[in-house]
Amino acid sequence: MPALAFAKADASAAPSLRAIAAACAEDLTKRFGPGHGSGVRTIETIRRNCRHKDVWLARDGPDIVATFQLEPKKPGFVSRKKFTRPDEPYLWLVNFFVHATRQRRGIGRACIEEMRRIAAKRAARWVRWDAYSAPAGASAFYEKCGAKLIDATTVRGVGLAIFEVGAS
Repeated sequence: MPALAFAKADASAAPSLRAIAAACAEDLTKRFGPGHGSGVRTIETIRRNCRHKDVWLARDGPDIVATFQLEPKKPGFVSRKKFTRPDEPYLWLVNFFVHATRQRRGIGRACIEEMRRIAAKRAARWVRWDAYSAPAGASAFYEKCGAKLIDATTVRGVGLAIFEVGAS
């Protein structure tokens, strides 16, 4: 696993974070065709998120190679009833990208371990998220990282798998 340096992202990182998301979207579109993974947020949206939300980046040397965002609550379409311990505090993962040219090198796994550490430092017991339950989704990867599939749902015709992993 690479030795990555993690830091909160500031607005100046927005172009790099958008480039990571765009490379992932391009790769997914090339491999699986156009779909929900084909879109990319604007730089202004990413800047705003960096200023007002909990956005993180991972560096491998000087290169920003991954990004993720942690939210204090789940989206409305997810039922808390399915969680292992529904009343325990958690962080919700969104916008998790590892640059397409750097995948399958342990970076994603290292990011999940960092998310677990961040959650523990914030007294959250879990990290939870949703992922596409389609061939372009990352469900198999998440399960290899120790995440538990806790539910499957469909939102506006899109299949989603809901995962959780304990904080460390």
